Amino acid sequence: RMALTIQCAVRGWASRRAFGARAVGSEGRKLNAAALALQAWCFLNTNARHKPLQRYWRRQREASATRIACAYRCHLARREVWGQVFDARAIEGVRRVQAVWRGHLARLSIPYRRRVMASVLKKRACLRIQCAWRVRGAVERFRRAWRVEEEAQVIRVQARRAREAAAASVLQARARRVW
Repeated sequence: RMALTIQCAVRGWASRRAFGARAVGSEGRKLNAAALALQAWCFLNTNARHKPLQRYWRRQREASATRIACAYRCHLARREVWGQVFDARAIEGVRRVQAVWRGHLARLSIPYRRRVMASVLKKRACLRIQCAWRVRGAVERFRRAWRVEEEAQVIRVQARRAREAAAASVLQARARRVW
């Protein structure tokens, strides 16, 4: 390995030297010298070679961490939403059970309610019949009392007429006697 590394370094040095000899003018030599300096610096300074890679991998790690955090937050959000969906489903199930139970109780209470309504209707009917009977009795008593009063009035009128007739006949008899 060392031999290969030395061989590569010597070949690079030889090619740079050959290129430098062929370079034209001072501008070319300056550019060549700058390139040589940069190459030497990168070759000798391993950190300089690795820094771009380190930056790349650091960015990759940060992006991966961001992706993992995002995925975890999505997981938590989905779990929370699933809990809410489950809660909604559970609430809907409870509502259905309550509705069924209320319907069951209502169906059970229908005969009782019918008996209560029948009893209420019977009581109302009894009250109406009693009221009608009492009104009829009161009307009969009133008519009877009216008839009795009319008969009493007739008897009073007849008695008064009889008294008047008797008084008139007494007066006529007295008047006949006097004459």
